[in-house]
Amino acid sequence: MTTLELLENEIKSGSICMKGNFFLDVEKTTEKAINFQYYGKLHWLPKSAFIAEQYGDMYVFSIKSFFAKQIMNKF
Repeated sequence: MTTLELLENEIKSGSICMKGNFFLDVEKTTEKAINFQYYGKLHWLPKSAFIAEQYGDMYVFSIKSFFAKQIMNKF
């Protein structure tokens, strides 16, 4: 499976399992972007900003550093 297919499966469940053992609550989605709650605020990111990592038979996601810095600059 590709990263995008794995991400779509997580979006369908309503939350994205992230590296570091926490979840992002998905609020809205479009064909190319995700609106999610992180640190009490809503953020839009393109689906391409997520990276899938495999741990055993489980996949977790992280956010590319460029996009993570953009989110942290809002605080």
